Amino acid sequence: MKNLLNCPICEEKASFYKHLTEVNLFFCQNCKHRFTDYNSIKKKEEYKNDYFVSKHPNWFQNIDFRLFEYLCEIINKNSKKSILDVGCGNGKFLEFVSNYNDKLNLTGIDYYRNKKNKKIKFIYGNINKLQTTKKFDVIISIMVIEHILNLKEFITRQKKLLKKNGIIINVTINESSLLYKIARLLKIFNFIKPIEMLYDKHHLNHFSKYSLQKLYKKNSLRIVKEKTILLNLNSLTLPKTNKIISFFYRFCLKFIFFIETIIGNKSQQILIGKIIK
Repeated sequence: MKNLLNCPICEEKASFYKHLTEVNLFFCQNCKHRFTDYNSIKKKEEYKNDYFVSKHPNWFQNIDFRLFEYLCEIINKNSKKSILDVGCGNGKFLEFVSNYNDKLNLTGIDYYRNKKNKKIKFIYGNINKLQTTKKFDVIISIMVIEHILNLKEFITRQKKLLKKNGIIINVTINESSLLYKIARLLKIFNFIKPIEMLYDKHHLNHFSKYSLQKLYKKNSLRIVKEKTILLNLNSLTLPKTNKIISFFYRFCLKFIFFIETIIGNKSQQILIGKIIK
């Protein structure tokens, strides 16, 4: 097993952090970033059409209205007309946007085969293989970037598809939040379920606030706005052992989210950037 790997953000040497059931985690001291050794995953994730209903049914069935409304406010405030949702899943955000403002030009790309929609252009495939000369006012990815192996390639592609004075919005987990800190602490006392769930193999990168900012700055993106927001409790996939344990997990999460609200460092982060001229 390797003890050092190059950090996917700063490319400095990162040290082995933890061995979990399905992955080996590494930590970069330079940019405070934890990431998975991709080669340690024995059975890799496959993003097929049934992935969204089999792996994360709660996420796609329970819309995070607070997040969607905030993003729509940002788009309207910046007078943006065309939007590309990278990793749009089943298109729920774009559907929400179309109802919020029916004058926007909406496009979504994913490995999920969405049905035809008069208001939204859905593209099946990979953003890195998308053949288009069209550029967009807003490039947005909601809980996608943590799944990406090659972060530099992903950010570069987002920038290439962006119009002049456009904005790039990435929404991802906040690994520097209390939720993640508690999970790492509990691992010391051999209570491993929380850390196993949060650092599941489908997330290759676990962004702290600092490491996501570092990624933007290293790739010539000027940060224009940042915000943390609570995860939607109903969208999370919790252990289904029995009602008592499920209730215990929900109670603990509600308490953690309450504390996160007080300290102002919540478990989901939004970072908005513009290309540096």
